Amino acid sequence: MKQEYDLIPIEDADVFAIKLKGGKYDGVMYCYGSVSVDESIPKLNFDYVIIDTNKKFLDDLTTNKEFHTIIGDILVEMITVEGQNDSPRNNDSEESNPL
Repeated sequence: MKQEYDLIPIEDADVFAIKLKGGKYDGVMYCYGSVSVDESIPKLNFDYVIIDTNKKFLDDLTTNKEFHTIIGDILVEMITVEGQNDSPRNNDSEESNPL
């Protein structure tokens, strides 16, 4: 099942946080840091900062491969959407949130 999320503007910054909706990581909020592509493999590398754990253990989130895969999939979706529409959107089909 595809993870739903909202884009949340961060005050006084030119970035958005991602807040996960539903599922095992409901309410967890994070922000991407540096993103790069290793074209020789190909592989997407990225850093992220957990903003709100929603009462989950921070160590569980930063070492959890499933969580890392989910937020990697979201990043790929955001890059793909931005490339197609020139603006990321909320993946909720009812409303979108342009950057």
